[in-house]
Amino acid sequence: MAHSENGFTVVENDSPRLVTVKVGMSTFRIKRFSAKAFGWLLAELNKIESVDEKGWDGGFAHRPIAGSKLWSNHASGTAIDWNASQHPRGGTQYQGWRTDQVKAIRQLLATPQGKCFKWGADFQHTKDSMHFELVDKADYHRLAEKAGFE
Repeated sequence: MAHSENGFTVVENDSPRLVTVKVGMSTFRIKRFSAKAFGWLLAELNKIESVDEKGWDGGFAHRPIAGSKLWSNHASGTAIDWNASQHPRGGTQYQGWRTDQVKAIRQLLATPQGKCFKWGADFQHTKDSMHFELVDKADYHRLAEKAGFE
């Protein structure tokens, strides 16, 4: 059984473990167990910057990490990309985000709910400011319980 970088099980395109969450004109396919957590994150991000890429599915994608043989967290349904065309992977740390939006995201991630997520803007190497993912499986369930997601 394959696992993504954050330790969650990789699923297939037709997996019943995936659910679709709609925000505005966009949809995000994510792992069913994390629907409450991602529902919260997507609603909060939409307050900071509305998702405006009609028909965009920035969630599940059965693929490895770009340039790697490791499974992407998208392949386990535990990562989303927000307005990808505005926040391209490999840009500057906060590519496309205004200073006030970065501050709002930082405040969001500092809450008990936000501690369940990592932001791609903080990646060590290639910055990915569109990307948000669940923390490592070893930490997620403990944090999700504290946040009221489980």
